[in-house]
Amino acid sequence: MEHYKLYINGSFVGEGPVRSNTHYWSYDCYDISQYLERGVCVIGVIVTQWEPNLQKPLALLAQGEIHYIHGSSDKIMTDQSWKVYNATGWRSDVPPI
Repeated sequence: MEHYKLYINGSFVGEGPVRSNTHYWSYDCYDISQYLERGVCVIGVIVTQWEPNLQKPLALLAQGEIHYIHGSSDKIMTDQSWKVYNATGWRSDVPPI
C-alpha cells in the first residue's frame, strides 16, 4: 500500500489515501489557497510504499487548478518535470515484520 503526505511551501496540507478497494482507487481533494504565496510556490509530496513485495513502482498522480481573480486559470499536473528523490535512509532489503 502506498501512502502520501502533501506539503505546500513547507506547510503540511494532508495525507492519505483512505483505505479502499484496490480495484477502485479513490482520490483526495484539497483547497490549498491558504498555503499559496506570491511568487514561486513549492509543492512537496512524500510517498511511501508499505508493501515492498508488490513488484510495482510507486506512482504519484496529481492535478490542480488555479483560478485567478481576473477570471483566467491554470492547471498544474504531475509530469516528467517533477523532481523525484529516493530516500537513501530506508533499506529495501529488510523483510516486513
